[in-house]
Amino acid sequence: MSEEYLKSALRANSEALFMIIERHEKDSKEYKEALLKTVERQDKDSKEKHAKLEKLMLKQTEEWHNQKNEVLKSLQCMGFNQFFNRNLILNPSGKDCFKNWQIKHGGDGLIVEDPPEGSDLIPEEAGLSSQSCFVTSHGECERMQQIDLHCVGVSPWVMKVLKPRITASEWMSA
Repeated sequence: MSEEYLKSALRANSEALFMIIERHEKDSKEYKEALLKTVERQDKDSKEKHAKLEKLMLKQTEEWHNQKNEVLKSLQCMGFNQFFNRNLILNPSGKDCFKNWQIKHGGDGLIVEDPPEGSDLIPEEAGLSSQSCFVTSHGECERMQQIDLHCVGVSPWVMKVLKPRITASEWMSA
């Protein structure tokens, strides 16, 4: 993936987060105004109700600042870890044999070839650092890998609020 493409993706993600911030600021302001009008209607002269309103507004402001800090942390995470638009699978081509994989063998099992025998080489666009690849026999074989998104820098806030799309793909040859 080109550096320009990654910068473009980072800019797009940053813009989306700032739109969320702006929308939340607008919603926060409207919420405060609605609370104030409600309290004023109920009892214009009541200092107690105004104190309650101030407490509510302070609480909501604190919540907003906490959320804003999460947005800023996520932006920082995007800038430094760049967990978007990258391969999260460890050892995707089998360069390190079966390291990081859980394997279920069938037939004559699953092996790693480097380079692939009897098929085309892996194209550059696959973005792999070697020509190694997994090869199956005539029977069913499975390989699985569990990815802990938190360990690769994706915060719970990003998953909950931004809900990034996660896709998996694989290069095949016969």
